[in-house]
Amino acid sequence: MIGLGVLQATAQRPVQWTFSAVGNEAGALVTARALVDAGWHIYATELPQDGGPLPTIFQVEPEDSVLWNGTVLEPDPEDVYDPNFGMPVSYHSGEVVFRIPVDHEGGGAFTVAGVVEFMVCNEEMCLPPTTVPFRVAVPAL
Repeated sequence: MIGLGVLQATAQRPVQWTFSAVGNEAGALVTARALVDAGWHIYATELPQDGGPLPTIFQVEPEDSVLWNGTVLEPDPEDVYDPNFGMPVSYHSGEVVFRIPVDHEGGGAFTVAGVVEFMVCNEEMCLPPTTVPFRVAVPAL
């Protein structure tokens, strides 16, 4: 029975991420697409107050030619009062597309690497925060 419980816990992955990038004159626009299973949600990059769930956090690995100012573009989240946390929260469900603009010094192709850390919850529980690495190639223009 213990083995079955472990299998169920590790098999529960209600968020699938895909990453891509398109180049532009200044650098690139990295797209992080989250597909969140029905009944689950991930939190916005900014929450109304501290002390509650973990917001979705993107980090870009520093590279000599890749510059990131920390801006993440996201769709408008749903704002609700969450009785589990006893506070207002902002979250996304379904398909969510985040965009991360990065600057690139120099010409030619380059790679953007980083991680996204997020927390996923439903009405009954939250799973521990998860970190997903990403690496996308940006072709030369």
